[in-house]
Amino acid sequence: MTGAHDMKEMHDAGALTITQDETSCVVYGMPKEAFKFGGVDSILPLSAIPQLITQAPTRGCLKRPELELT
Repeated sequence: MTGAHDMKEMHDAGALTITQDETSCVVYGMPKEAFKFGGVDSILPLSAIPQLITQAPTRGCLKRPELELT
């Protein structure tokens, strides 16, 4: 089992799953595999990930929040 498979399992169980985008990654291998396996809700630049994480609980979201990133 790989991390990408584990992320898919978390995604399927209802977890909010986020990966770093290719542009801001030093190495894009694992995020690419997680996306390929269908385990990713959001692909964001590294700088935007903390905002999504901190907003999700206050919005009552476990999965796929429609968040306005500023």
